[in-house]
Amino acid sequence: MKLEIKITSDGEKILKKFNKTTTVEKDVSKLIKDTLYNIEKDAKQQCPVDTGRLRGSITTNIISTYSGEVGTNVEYAGWVEYGTRYQSAQPYFEPAVEKNEDKFNEELDKIIEELIK
Repeated sequence: MKLEIKITSDGEKILKKFNKTTTVEKDVSKLIKDTLYNIEKDAKQQCPVDTGRLRGSITTNIISTYSGEVGTNVEYAGWVEYGTRYQSAQPYFEPAVEKNEDKFNEELDKIIEELIK
């Protein structure tokens, strides 16, 4: 079971309507990248460590200007996050996402407010 979070946006379509693509595009792109890297950092900090394989496998992949993902390809990641009948859950990924979610939404709201002024 792999774990990953993807952040995507229809920002390009919205920006074309307001004809303010350059400055806002940079702001939104930076916000998405910063959020993804913060999720990666926080997940790594909270990840339980035995051999370090799981922690080392948590990576960020920037897909495009408005899209990216953080995740791990380690097959036991979900078992660590959610637990099994033999092992208690040791959440590290969802708490990292939740920690950064509100800040992302607040910053995106600020960018949108500037756009519609």
